[in-house]
Amino acid sequence: QIRIGLIGVTSSGKSTLINALLGQKILPQRVRPSSSVIVICEYGEKTQATVYFDGNSSESSKVFETDIQEALEQYADEGWNQGNSKHVSEVHVQAPGYKLPHDVCLIDSPGLDAFGMEGHEKITLQLALPTLDMVLFLTTAKANPDRENLIRIDQVTEDDKPLMVVQNMIDSLVEDKNSEGVIISDIAAKQ
Repeated sequence: QIRIGLIGVTSSGKSTLINALLGQKILPQRVRPSSSVIVICEYGEKTQATVYFDGNSSESSKVFETDIQEALEQYADEGWNQGNSKHVSEVHVQAPGYKLPHDVCLIDSPGLDAFGMEGHEKITLQLALPTLDMVLFLTTAKANPDRENLIRIDQVTEDDKPLMVVQNMIDSLVEDKNSEGVIISDIAAKQ
């Protein structure tokens, strides 16, 4: 399989993009840090999620064919599984509407800048990144300054993996025009 990792800061739209590529809303989408474990998304004959546990758990895995989003919140969301107290090693999500070739899987990783959650960066940079064939770095047009993006891009390209930068939320930009209607600059729309 070809493993493509979606990496970016918290709330850059990683889960939203993956849901679009899965063909249905499965992964929780939040404006706060949500992913606390690695979630591997791929094609499957039916929609389901398999939660795998590490050696500190009495369980090895659980399969969910219904209420998948709730299961993902319970096992892969920081709000329900703080600090990965449930000992989840990774989650596999499969969907028949998956829009990429069947030999490509997408890896959703925790955000890189969640305050007080440096363990999330460790999961992304030390556990997920070495296993990836390519990185899609998601950034937003309105929230991330170029300097911060460059620092993060440097972190994910230390081993020369192919990298594609995807700028999300471009529709949030509006033009600042002078009295003659000439664009002076683009600014983020106030919400």
